[in-house]
Amino acid sequence: MVFDYFSCSTQSPEAYETLLLDALQGDPTLFMRSDQVEEAWDVVTTIQEAWENDKSLSLHKYDAGGWGPEAANELLARQGHSWASNTLNEEVEVEKIEEQKQKEIADGTYI
Repeated sequence: MVFDYFSCSTQSPEAYETLLLDALQGDPTLFMRSDQVEEAWDVVTTIQEAWENDKSLSLHKYDAGGWGPEAANELLARQGHSWASNTLNEEVEVEKIEEQKQKEIADGTYI
């Protein structure tokens, strides 16, 4: 989905203006309680520790500011899909994906 806020209104407030107004008015719906923050960090810490300690988990890394790892494109291409706007990455070749898929099927690692 592509959505352009400027086509709706040219007078929309900045994000921090809205957030600060909500805070000043005492609207807690956009903010987390301290116990929620602690629980969220427990979840994230558990995931980080699993990535650090279990070398069998494969984490696809990519440079900051990029469109994500090439594996994301390959995952979508296997199902016949692609990102709507992906001008920075080269198109993933269908033959390459199909070759990889067949190899994974043969190896029993295809998901």
